[in-house]
Amino acid sequence: MTEIGEYFVNKCLAATTTRDPWPYTQFTDGLPTDSFNKLKKSIKNIDEERLIAEQSVDSDKKSFTPHDFPTFKEVNDPNSRYQKISAGPFGQWIKTKHTKRDGLYPTYLYPGQWKEYGIDFEDEMRSIGTAVLNNARDLCNKFPKYKWYDKLGLNVHIKVDPPEPFSYYIHADNPGKIWTSVIYISPDENIGTQLYTGPDDLIFKDGTIELPKEEEYTLVKELPWKPNSHLVFCSDPQRSYHNYRNNMPVNRFTLCMFIGQFKENAGFYYNN
Repeated sequence: MTEIGEYFVNKCLAATTTRDPWPYTQFTDGLPTDSFNKLKKSIKNIDEERLIAEQSVDSDKKSFTPHDFPTFKEVNDPNSRYQKISAGPFGQWIKTKHTKRDGLYPTYLYPGQWKEYGIDFEDEMRSIGTAVLNNARDLCNKFPKYKWYDKLGLNVHIKVDPPEPFSYYIHADNPGKIWTSVIYISPDENIGTQLYTGPDDLIFKDGTIELPKEEEYTLVKELPWKPNSHLVFCSDPQRSYHNYRNNMPVNRFTLCMFIGQFKENAGFYYNN
């Protein structure tokens, strides 16, 4: 029997790269059917009222080893660069770009939290994560342009987007992310990722990137939403503009994974 990690990587490597409007792959059966059904069943058992009531942090601030996929600790540290940016003008601007429902924002469930939420998928995720890091160069070589770091890590989470009319702002993934993987989980019907073109040259002002105005982007296509379909790309901060939204009255669940530069006790914590 093929290990789930080997299956995951082989599917990514066999996929055809589409280049319009920028390079990406999307394919069905991102996970083996039995594994996906197990994950989806776990998602259905989540107490959604708890998701509404709690932020995606460990309630007792307990720590995990790297092999437990610890929570993104930069989010919890008030002195971290992440928190300083979030509290500054850029972070406040980001908040205005979310269309909220009853004041709700996305929730990020990291593998170290999965057990307490009844999500039984940690063993599978370790297999996938190990295979991805062991084959990182081949996975990135599917695309014409990508960054590279000597020491790589993974950021893994299940993202929970609030019910309609939630919409995430148009963006390209931050430069720290080399490779992006998104598997659609639930609901059965929704809107897939929307792909855009935008200005070729970003404007730098006072040491930060001045993002284009929304009217400067052009929607090129909307990818189909299908549970267990898999979107993969290497982020280009000046090309891979995209967003996503929820048009259903229920939470929208995706399994997200990013290869990036390894950071101890931070976002890209799992390493090989």
